Amino acid sequence: SSGSADKEACCITRGGTMRELNVLLIEDNEELCRVIVEAVNTACSQENCNAVVNYSTYGAQGLALYEEGSYDLVIVDINLPDTDGMELIKRIRMQDRVVEFIIITGWPSIETAVEAISLDVWAYFIKPFNTNELVHQAKRAIDNSILKKKIIALADWAGKVLGNGGTNGN
Repeated sequence: SSGSADKEACCITRGGTMRELNVLLIEDNEELCRVIVEAVNTACSQENCNAVVNYSTYGAQGLALYEEGSYDLVIVDINLPDTDGMELIKRIRMQDRVVEFIIITGWPSIETAVEAISLDVWAYFIKPFNTNELVHQAKRAIDNSILKKKIIALADWAGKVLGNGGTNGN
């Protein structure tokens, strides 16, 4: 199944402008999805931001949601009923070098931790985890993703001004 929660949340803004943040959560435990969505919204409710958290309990549906939208952060469980979360990260990473990932897993291993590092995953959480720390890391990851997007946009603009074509998003 999938769902979304549209509530005020996440990330400090500068200059008083409202920022739209997009988070995709792919986790097979629907109750944990609700807990994470609520934690994000509760922890961030006093900041001037609007967060949209979409979630799916299946990897294929999560990938379809990803391809339909634009996300700053993807939170992924490694063990999903229909796919391997690491393979899902690889597929998304091939399309998008800017989006940040946080892994949550009940089955940690050195192999998956090393693979997560090689895929430039922001954080790796072992269940059960502290939701406040997850929210803290999610905020940092989102800020980093937005910063990367701004750098790419600036490099593209500079490339056009200087006549060398920019980065083309890479």
